[in-house]
Amino acid sequence: MTHSILIVDDNPAIVELYQIMLEMEGYRVQGVFSGSECLTAITHNKPDLILLDIMMKPMDGWSTLERIREDPENNRIRVIMLTAKQPTPEEAERYTPLIDGYIMKPVDHKQLTGRVRQSFETDETVHAKAKHACDSGIPRTFVEEYCHLTRVVKAQEAFCSLLEPIYGSEGVCITSPEAARLKVLEEILKQSVELQPSAE
Repeated sequence: MTHSILIVDDNPAIVELYQIMLEMEGYRVQGVFSGSECLTAITHNKPDLILLDIMMKPMDGWSTLERIREDPENNRIRVIMLTAKQPTPEEAERYTPLIDGYIMKPVDHKQLTGRVRQSFETDETVHAKAKHACDSGIPRTFVEEYCHLTRVVKAQEAFCSLLEPIYGSEGVCITSPEAARLKVLEEILKQSVELQPSAE
């Protein structure tokens, strides 16, 4: 299956460059140049991943992100933020639950395609585990919480790697409540699946 990607950036040259890079890897890519164009695009065709620039006008990337997540049908769309501006701890706390990662500009071909590939691989791994858990009779609400927390913790790790050189590890790279809860869920999930009777 070929994954689809939507690039959102108000710099046409960057959109074109990233589109070329990703199309070379076999992805189906569309580019738009504003938050409003992004919202219109995903009403017609939902991509698997959005690469969303933060510093846009008049609607910046954070506002666009919040509008995307207002619609529950967009929850499966992965969103990676793109920007040359370092995030703040306040932004990390507010927006981490809504995103799937963060890429700093400038980014070269290897970095961009590697991060995109990693995002899709993570998504596929998590949903394979979720399907197996549901098939094993584990409650769907439990599995949905596991999937949500996995997304949040991955985003927290991405923010942490960006913030640590500026603010230090104390206060930004501590174990979050979400990470602690995810660890508990992973252990319960592992034990529950292992205790399922084997098919004869």
